[in-house]
Amino acid sequence: MTLRADDPILGRKDAKVTVVEFSDFQCPYCSRAVPAVRDVEKEFKDDVRVVWKHLPLPFHPQAMPAALAAEAARQQGKFWQMHDVLFASQQSLTEGAFVKAAQELGLDVGRFERSMRDPATRQRVEEDGKAAAAAGVTGTPTFVVNGEPVLGAAGLKDAVRRHLEKARGSRG
Repeated sequence: MTLRADDPILGRKDAKVTVVEFSDFQCPYCSRAVPAVRDVEKEFKDDVRVVWKHLPLPFHPQAMPAALAAEAARQQGKFWQMHDVLFASQQSLTEGAFVKAAQELGLDVGRFERSMRDPATRQRVEEDGKAAAAAGVTGTPTFVVNGEPVLGAAGLKDAVRRHLEKARGSRG
């Protein structure tokens, strides 16, 4: 799976285990997975990195606009802050809420709004969707742990632990 140099990540770029998270800001299951992801990142610290990929599902009407808002925030270095706001306010994902969040995060609001409307921003989100399709990912949240798909957050920690043990064992 191709990762971009500027994909949002938590953790070290050179971590032994890479978790690629395909998620949708309007998905209630994705919202519930946030604490599990943060727990994995905290517990395994330098050994794991989490890479965000957008997968706005078509039956969630605000998922694409929310993804565009997160991407517009990423362009100003505030992806994870916007990520947290979007999940915390999942019941009120509107353009007005996105702009308010941008203001509260100290973003250049004019630039933020232009970025949200920019076709290149939408193309980037759609590229993540193509990466999901290529990896066989059809639902959210789905995690790909060193190439192994894990549907939902329940098995995430076990998969990370398994791959970390394998990585440590191969070093000998």
